[in-house]
Amino acid sequence: MHATSGIDFLGFNVRRYGDGKLLIRPSKEAVNRIRKRLSDEVCALRGAPPLAVIARLSPIIRGWTAYYRTVVSSHTFHTVEHHLWRVLYQWARRRHRNKPWRWVSARYYGKFNPARNDRWVFGDQSTGIYLHRFSWTAIVRHQMVIGTASPDNPALTAYWAHRHARRSHRHSHPRTIIRTPAPPMQLA
Repeated sequence: MHATSGIDFLGFNVRRYGDGKLLIRPSKEAVNRIRKRLSDEVCALRGAPPLAVIARLSPIIRGWTAYYRTVVSSHTFHTVEHHLWRVLYQWARRRHRNKPWRWVSARYYGKFNPARNDRWVFGDQSTGIYLHRFSWTAIVRHQMVIGTASPDNPALTAYWAHRHARRSHRHSHPRTIIRTPAPPMQLA
């Protein structure tokens, strides 16, 4: 197999294009699998309230985007997100067959996330809980280690400290902070 035709490995497609670029993307099979899974999950939740749909789809979306966030997947995120929008809109229209489309869109879609200027976010109007979108996941590239830098080299301690601090800052999130209790004081 030649690199210009590409190979699929672990859900990724690795392919060298004519201009010499090597791109790693989510494979077509992986995209079709997630589209089918999202459709099946929403189909299974036909009579369920929107909170149940959000609770079922949120871990799937967050897990899939976390797995593919390190490669060239922004366009793929948008296409899968468009598919999910269509499926959820059909779910909402099926739930309220006699209501006009403006009423359905006003009930299930809105500006739920105040940090984003996006009014087509699926959510629950009564609680304000919304579904995370694929395109909100930031693409994070792997940072190469400079030259022959080794963590064992004492002269490069500052380099490795800066690298680890940047990585830990990127992965910190207010909801994931685990507070450990202070050790008990011992009296001498």
